[in-house]
Amino acid sequence: MSELPDNGLNISRPVALWNREIKAEPRKLLLGIGKMLVEGAMLDFSDAASAALDTLDAAGLRKNPGELAWLLIYRALSAALVELVKNYVDLFRNPPKEDELDNISSQFEQAMAEANVTITLNFFDRPGDLSLLRNLHSPLTDWLQGLGATSADAEQIACRLPDYFIFTLHQTWRKAPQDYAALTQYFDSPFTEATEELRNWQLYAQHLQRQVSDRMFAEAFGVDKVYVPLRAYYEEKEQGDERGQALELQRDQVKRIVVDLEAKFRSWVNNFRKETAVRFISGGPGSGKSTFAKIFAAKIAKETDIPCLYIPLHLFAATDNLIPAMENHIRNNPFLSGNPLDAKTGKDRLLIIFDGLDELALQGKAASEVANSFVDEVLRRILEGNSFGNQRQVIITGRTIAVQSVATKLREAKQISSVLPYFVEEEERKEFHDPDELLAEDQRQIWWRQYGEAAGKDYAGLPAELDRKHLAEITAQPLLNYLVALSYDGKTFTFTDETTLNQIYAHLIKKVYCRQYEEGGRISACAGDLQESEFLRVLEEIALAVWHGDGRTATVSSIQEKFKAGGKPPGR
Repeated sequence: MSELPDNGLNISRPVALWNREIKAEPRKLLLGIGKMLVEGAMLDFSDAASAALDTLDAAGLRKNPGELAWLLIYRALSAALVELVKNYVDLFRNPPKEDELDNISSQFEQAMAEANVTITLNFFDRPGDLSLLRNLHSPLTDWLQGLGATSADAEQIACRLPDYFIFTLHQTWRKAPQDYAALTQYFDSPFTEATEELRNWQLYAQHLQRQVSDRMFAEAFGVDKVYVPLRAYYEEKEQGDERGQALELQRDQVKRIVVDLEAKFRSWVNNFRKETAVRFISGGPGSGKSTFAKIFAAKIAKETDIPCLYIPLHLFAATDNLIPAMENHIRNNPFLSGNPLDAKTGKDRLLIIFDGLDELALQGKAASEVANSFVDEVLRRILEGNSFGNQRQVIITGRTIAVQSVATKLREAKQISSVLPYFVEEEERKEFHDPDELLAEDQRQIWWRQYGEAAGKDYAGLPAELDRKHLAEITAQPLLNYLVALSYDGKTFTFTDETTLNQIYAHLIKKVYCRQYEEGGRISACAGDLQESEFLRVLEEIALAVWHGDGRTATVSSIQEKFKAGGKPPGR
């Protein structure tokens, strides 16, 4: 290998030469993954990766930083491929015969060998931009198709490689830091103590990005591929006439002002005011508020230097004191450490998004009481921290009734933004003040175009069969619109002027049940396989347990009590 330049590490070589130096054999790894798919031994993926990588010995490379860097990259890339296939394993519906695997693996290995890799000093700054990842996109797509994925699914899965690689790169270094010790004199390594916290926040930002780009339900694509920017409105009290004579009838009336939700919140983040450092997003179930929260968190973390936390409140142990509650939550975060709200060691600049105010519940307390106490504590602690010069902001999302219950605690009505549907009837638009005419656009058309592109289907917009007045209420809501798309795609459900939401739900439930037959057998229960009637009975009892509980969730014990009271399912 050529001598290193005086200014450090900056080497470009074909993958084949890098692999020869570290004695790597990609074909063995690729064959191992393929055999796992063919044999259906999904739990053995990690073993296949370990077996392939255990042969790579760093002992003889410790004085050669170029080869050590490639060893790190190769190990991380191998782990990323294994994780990628494992997480999308159900989409490989037509796996090849075992005797075809060798040719499929060899083609990918050859394409990889011909790619050129340049390792530079700033590699760790943006590892996802490594040119090799772009060069591998096409051969990776072909390999995934060869393993049994459809063309559209293979394309979507291959797009995920850079995100997966970033994670496995960090995991690979931390698993065996001694193997790469010689690299620290060339790289500003993300694992040296001086840069550990900054890099951890960058890794967490990548985690936020993965949350929106990883699989949406059973699809190959993520929600970011079909996301449509939401409109929302905030309320403002009507003003009097120009002579200052307020009309009595307008005294309690409000003006609903329509805004672009993301633009409004970006402006709020960029123009900090401690008086309104806490804002709320309100909406019904399936209205898109949680998706917006995830998308917004990922964008802020990626595009700004502001540390951003996204916290689903059903995973947050709310207590009487937000500071230790945050510390406990961060303790379970695999990326971060410390306490961003700590008075001495916390973050001066910080954005926290608490998602799901209505999901807060503590034993012995009503959900509304918990929500009110939590909001009081957030308002108090954020105001307290900001009074010492910090710039900490909080977004809290919740269902309409939950947010309304805390509205009186806020300084300004505009601190609450209520999300609007994809489509608003022309007559209903008169209820809003919409100076930019945002509501004139039917966003369902945008969603269906994006859905068609992501799913590999030819949709120019909302299909004519679904563009019916009585279906508008359903297709205007983000989640319900997606459920309609699932029914429409299957071509086993006919939409008419009489179609109801209950019929769509019934069809989708049947599809869930039938899918289990298509993919290898009936739905399994503890006592055996469930017939369709038994499957429906289980869902009915779960629904009753939820209804008689808090309206959102049910414990296993409460479901079991329902079965005891109503008798066992037929045949059990």
